[in-house]
Amino acid sequence: MRNNKKNQISVIVITRYGVLKYIIMLFTDPIDEFVSDAATEAQIPYQTIAGTGSAWYYNPLDKTMNKVERGTEVVKFPDTLDNRGRVLVRTSRCFIMVPENEVVDIGFN
Repeated sequence: MRNNKKNQISVIVITRYGVLKYIIMLFTDPIDEFVSDAATEAQIPYQTIAGTGSAWYYNPLDKTMNKVERGTEVVKFPDTLDNRGRVLVRTSRCFIMVPENEVVDIGFN
């Protein structure tokens, strides 16, 4: 009787292991596909705000002015040029409007 109970426990452990292995496979397959798709897309060059020191830029989401260090890495959003010649960019902490001529492509890292 006791051996039979031990065999049942080992079957449950194997079954749980199989379920865990299946769950891990479910999550890793889409991630592998996403990573391979992302690798084939065109890369975006790094961009920074030109100059040195700090400057104040308008944050359209909060409708406030944000102090940002020039030389900060940014991501420029296409087709966001306003009537003042500013483009929408994202820094590591906020969205700001920066004059288009101050956004400089620095190439690929």
